[in-house]
Amino acid sequence: MTETDTDTGLVGRLLAEQFPQWADLAIRRVESTGTDNAMFRLGGELCVRLPRIDGAVDSLRREQRWLPRLAARVPLAVPVALAVGELGDPAVDLLPAWNLFEGEARAAFRAALGVDDDTWERGRGWALSIALVALPYYTRLGTNPRIVADSWHDIDALLKDA
Repeated sequence: MTETDTDTGLVGRLLAEQFPQWADLAIRRVESTGTDNAMFRLGGELCVRLPRIDGAVDSLRREQRWLPRLAARVPLAVPVALAVGELGDPAVDLLPAWNLFEGEARAAFRAALGVDDDTWERGRGWALSIALVALPYYTRLGTNPRIVADSWHDIDALLKDA
């Protein structure tokens, strides 16, 4: 289970991009022992929840669908989402740049997507992170030599492209 890094800087950037009306509110991380979501106080009355693991995304979507329906039918105050942003970072979609393309094909892939330098570098980070996690795991298990080979390929491509 890979946990997504979240911090107040990320929340601030997401708010500025998607919900500028709240971008100036103070952001404070809420210490939690939960595993699904990272929570942040936004100003004095709001809360931001970001999924920490992939499995949490579906749970959040179910809440967004069902909590408003339940709120009208129960005698309790039920929190409902004021807004739902886009999740996890478009840089994740850049993984094929290093595990499928090389040289001019990689450059053409980037140009076709029109990504900025920061997004491209985050994509490199995602690709490296995934390769570095998969390599020792599958090497130790010995169950998927293809993923081991792909991880080595990706690491090599990322280092050459640095």
